[in-house]
Amino acid sequence: SQIAVGDGGRYALKACLSRSAAATVYAAFDTRLSRDVVIKVLKTTRNGADAHAVAHAADLLAGVRLVARLQHPSMVTLFDAGLCGLDVYTAMERLEGGSLHDRLAQGWRPAPQEALRVGAGIAAALAFVHEAGLLHGRVEPAHVFFFGPTQLKLLNCGAVGPDGGHDTLPVDAFGEPAPRESSPYTAPEVLLGIALDARCDVYGLGLVMYEMLTGHTAFSGDSPQALRNAVLLSDVPEAHTRNPAVPRALSSVLAR
Repeated sequence: SQIAVGDGGRYALKACLSRSAAATVYAAFDTRLSRDVVIKVLKTTRNGADAHAVAHAADLLAGVRLVARLQHPSMVTLFDAGLCGLDVYTAMERLEGGSLHDRLAQGWRPAPQEALRVGAGIAAALAFVHEAGLLHGRVEPAHVFFFGPTQLKLLNCGAVGPDGGHDTLPVDAFGEPAPRESSPYTAPEVLLGIALDARCDVYGLGLVMYEMLTGHTAFSGDSPQALRNAVLLSDVPEAHTRNPAVPRALSSVLAR
């Protein structure tokens, strides 16, 4: 099938990569530029409330425009966006590889120097986002995508506005993020409902580094409330106590 865009069906859908209540993600082919892409269709229709769907679509497209400004070697590239009926679609570059979350789940445990190289790649992308006056807002292993032995891209930029109050479009290529209120990567500011700034992304980078180096998430809980309490109240064991190979200086930086 094809998604009708502008003057015709530009994108030929090849396979469904993932499906959720919020979006469907497809492998597709751009017939105009002859290249493989990923198409994500974000659903705006809710219980037939077309007026709300139109407003939601306008908000999503505004978010797309923010994300489209973020062209960086360590970030997924957004090519195109528009309407598919009342839903919004985005066209992104197709990457072959897997996420940091998948690697860790499969037992990958990088040495400290290797973890630092991954962290430096994430930090470079975040610095670019911050220089653009935006925040990523969703730094976690599922949104770090490897497409080569050492090459990575940061996915799912939320394009949070400078006041921290405009969390717009989740531009991930392969599915939805975990709900923030039940995620071990949620910044305390989100849980407390206070303004966000670049420190929430730095915090997220610290959590990702901690997990790479120890094989454990910094926070855990068997319910959303327990996880919330852990993020807000619990002390985290320093990384070197869980992995003696981690230098104490690095462990101290992560704790900070």
